[in-house]
Amino acid sequence: MSCLSGQRLWNSMRGDTLIMYLEFTTLLGAPIPLQGKVINFTMRTNTLDNECHTYDLHYELEVPDDKNAAIGRAILNVPSTLTKYLLPDKEYQWDVQLKDEICELEPIVFTAGHGPKYIERDITTGACNAQGNIQSCG
Repeated sequence: MSCLSGQRLWNSMRGDTLIMYLEFTTLLGAPIPLQGKVINFTMRTNTLDNECHTYDLHYELEVPDDKNAAIGRAILNVPSTLTKYLLPDKEYQWDVQLKDEICELEPIVFTAGHGPKYIERDITTGACNAQGNIQSCG
């Protein structure tokens, strides 16, 4: 991921589980060890609004101390219990931040990536043409 230019994530349905395979490297390509760090993933419709709304998403992952973490890799698995509150037919702005919890008083936080993500219809109801759903083909 690059914080220099935003990356568009794939479109997804409201109520889907979001799984992302993340790899953190320096600008020179060296892996950033993730042991003792926390990954914060947020999705917001308005990045200028500091209020946290029910239709926004915030997910925090304490990176497990394993072989993947040692080489800068982690799996972000955002459950459907959180994505079901996202608004359908909306473009969200997502942000991944890496936070070092070792420094308790002033944790180091940096943005590892950001960009847009479009949320499609609701798959949690299965109702055709219900409010918040798109019409099915056929």
